[in-house]
Amino acid sequence: MEENRNNIGTTPLVLGIMSVIFSLTFSRLIGLILGIIAIVKGSKYRNVDNDAKAGWILGIIGVVLSGAIVFLVLLFFMLFTIPMAIPFFWF
Repeated sequence: MEENRNNIGTTPLVLGIMSVIFSLTFSRLIGLILGIIAIVKGSKYRNVDNDAKAGWILGIIGVVLSGAIVFLVLLFFMLFTIPMAIPFFWF
């Protein structure tokens, strides 16, 4: 029982690290999902275990990175692709 208690922060920590890594690569959706899971799992034990707190923080960073990069890609698409397809905006 005590062995299991010592490893409660490992899962959020690993998920948080993977969330940041996937957020910076081409699979941002996976990074977003892993970040949300790391936040949920890390929030339970963040006051008890330092690894859980680090995983919780990394999960937040991964979600923010994924969201910001997806927002920037959509903004770039809207600003530069859609106006070229509609002749009305060429004036």
